[in-house]
Amino acid sequence: MSRGPRIVTATLAVVLALTLVLAGQALADTAAPEVPNGALTGQAMGRAGFAYLTGLRQFAAALLWNRLEPQMHEYYGGVGLGKMGFMLPSIKAIVTLDPQFVEGYFVAPVIIIESGRQPGVSPEEAAARLKSGMDLAKEGVDNNPKSGTLLASYAQLLYTEVKDVPAAAIYSRAALAADIVWRTDEDRWNAYAIIRDVLRKSGDAVGAARIQAVMDAISADPNATRNAPDGD
Repeated sequence: MSRGPRIVTATLAVVLALTLVLAGQALADTAAPEVPNGALTGQAMGRAGFAYLTGLRQFAAALLWNRLEPQMHEYYGGVGLGKMGFMLPSIKAIVTLDPQFVEGYFVAPVIIIESGRQPGVSPEEAAARLKSGMDLAKEGVDNNPKSGTLLASYAQLLYTEVKDVPAAAIYSRAALAADIVWRTDEDRWNAYAIIRDVLRKSGDAVGAARIQAVMDAISADPNATRNAPDGD
């Protein structure tokens, strides 16, 4: 299928999903019982309706992302994230539909920050974009406090962009908790490389050595899970 039909098909699917979300919300509103003794039934309907609409929102977010990701790799992979501002409205829609969509929060802050380094951007505008990017990265952590990927990414931005090593160390240590979720061992290894460097910079050589030991164990594990290869 050519690029044009793929984009049209994806767009129609997203519009349909969003329409279903709105229609489902309207149906839940009109179907809710109004009499007092229907309160328990109304609560049950509300819970079911919320789960139903949540599923539709997640579906719509995934459709939007599946439209963007091939463009990122196939058409814009060589130009740098700073020139991919065209993605931001769609990513905003994605994380609004699904606040637990980790990939959106992982990519968008870097796009915003890097866009401030493009030719012709004033220092004032670059500073404003840096703040916007950091705010969005913090929003991602707040909405996904158990995501190791987002905790490490925010720690890295605090370390490299804001130069706030104490704050970066706080979020780095938060990513080491036992209940933190990692998509793959490779993601964990990459994040731990960031955390190791932050801890070293903060003066915690012992903590950095422990992180390195974990990284070495992941590297030596033949069954360690890996990220799927890029589609490009």
